[in-house]
Amino acid sequence: MEGWQGKLHEVYASFGEFEGYCMTYAIHTRLGFGSVRGCWRANPIVQGSIRPSDLQRVKSIPIRWSLGRKRSVRITEQYGNH
Repeated sequence: MEGWQGKLHEVYASFGEFEGYCMTYAIHTRLGFGSVRGCWRANPIVQGSIRPSDLQRVKSIPIRWSLGRKRSVRITEQYGNH
């Protein structure tokens, strides 16, 4: 199954659309947030598919290379009941 990944604001066209999905699927709590607005303001990186239960948050972690430059590496964390 193919999926997608992007910032929350790229996935949902507006706060109203996101809020509607949160009322149905509790997306904000599955992404680790206590409120819909708090999740919207944080604009986390998320990934999923056409199945709402696949939705998960992706965190970026800065790491240092021997040359002293920083690079972001993404790791996936599952939230909610899977």
